[in-house]
Amino acid sequence: DGINSGKTNQEIVQRIRGTKRLNYEDGLLSSSKTDIERTVRTVRSHVANQTYLDTFKQLGFEYVRFISVLDGRTSKLCAHLDGTVWRIDDPAKRVPPLHPNCRSELVPVKKDGQLIG
Repeated sequence: DGINSGKTNQEIVQRIRGTKRLNYEDGLLSSSKTDIERTVRTVRSHVANQTYLDTFKQLGFEYVRFISVLDGRTSKLCAHLDGTVWRIDDPAKRVPPLHPNCRSELVPVKKDGQLIG
């Protein structure tokens, strides 16, 4: 509902958690703000990556490359997969998010892994 209607992560979190003014009694869940924020970010990442993948297929791209944000917070799994190229229809390809707070994504590439464009 929130993603489809263009709401920000903060607006979605507030709707789920409730407002401080009402002691969070107007919220949908009684989870911590951190837990709700993590879930919202991860769900938004899932929706975005699935949409990108569907769009790449519709545009006729044949290959995708796994791109990770490489810094001190990168998971070992994402760091290991960074740069991996799969056929877009390969059922073994990994589609982010692979874990909560995952910042990785798939991008369309040529067979040799070179970015298109």
